[in-house]
Amino acid sequence: MNMPEALKNKRIAYYIHSLKVSGAETIVTNYLIRLKQAGADVILIQWQQVDSFLLDRVREAGIEVYSCCRGTGKGKIKTFLGVRRLKSILKKTCPDVIHVHTGLEKFKLIKWNVSRLIFTLHSGLSRSLSQGKNHREMFLKLAGEGMEIIALTEGAKQDILEKVPDARVTVIPNGFELNDIRARGIDINQAKQRLGIDENTFVMGHVGRFHPVKNHEKLLDVFSQVVALKGDARLLLVGARDEKRLEELRGRVSKDVWEKIIFLGETREVEKAVSAMDAFVFPSINEAFPLTAIEAQVLGKKVYISDGVPEAIQCSKDCHRLKLGDSDRLWAEVILGLAKEQQPVCGQKHSIEDYDIGTVIQRHMEIYGSHCQ
Repeated sequence: MNMPEALKNKRIAYYIHSLKVSGAETIVTNYLIRLKQAGADVILIQWQQVDSFLLDRVREAGIEVYSCCRGTGKGKIKTFLGVRRLKSILKKTCPDVIHVHTGLEKFKLIKWNVSRLIFTLHSGLSRSLSQGKNHREMFLKLAGEGMEIIALTEGAKQDILEKVPDARVTVIPNGFELNDIRARGIDINQAKQRLGIDENTFVMGHVGRFHPVKNHEKLLDVFSQVVALKGDARLLLVGARDEKRLEELRGRVSKDVWEKIIFLGETREVEKAVSAMDAFVFPSINEAFPLTAIEAQVLGKKVYISDGVPEAIQCSKDCHRLKLGDSDRLWAEVILGLAKEQQPVCGQKHSIEDYDIGTVIQRHMEIYGSHCQ
């Protein structure tokens, strides 16, 4: 990677709500570390501190971390104190560019040169604007005043331009450490053995937080049909446990099916978990750019996505697209290769190499450099 001349001796601040373990947070962590390795002067400002292995990675890389609030919770007093702390951090660190990866509502109370503000839309536009009135107002205001916006897909860019025709929008997909992902993957039989699963057992899997948008309802309904057709099958779920959400889902399947589910929770070894899957299933209602679906393709897995997932993530001939409205039985038959009329491969829209983090970070640095001139 080549450091743009205009970026030398300039400071870049990444601003995010927290580094809890999730997709956008993982991307931010990887970008910060790569930028640091490339010689960029980067700092992380988080609205509130949430201890996680992602935060540990950032600190281990020698990146300065600042927090506006400690602990969880909301309230006017906490917001007031947090904004005051944010102003103090900005005054102390004097960043030349602020790259925002969370809601913009706090900038209603902070004066900042809009030409030095960059915002990445990590979700669909409608989902982002539903975060709250203040974020919506600030997004539309700042977009109209020239804030640089990074959209992950061409579709997201067009959504933005429909709202703000004069907005400055650049399409840059998420970047991945492709070689590292491949290196961390292991043989499927070895991966199953690590989890105590017989190598002949069919493993259907999913990686994602237990949020309604991930559509675990559909996932469980499809798995019930897989069990009905296959018998000896397991569902491997990776992601932070949410006991309230799990309680909502428990009654959706029979006791026999529920006992075939393996909950791994959060893990640093996601690639090894995905390695154990015969089929990676992603029936989300709506997604902007699901990282784990890309990573599963990098590992050579058969991936089955819903029509709520953008076509931009289709970078493998083994990526299949089904409609959310299709029956659970059809999903199961396609996943098991039993469908009489096999659903067509969704079509490879990109090469996996298009998402290499080195290429993506270079494009980010060029944008930062242009804003520092």
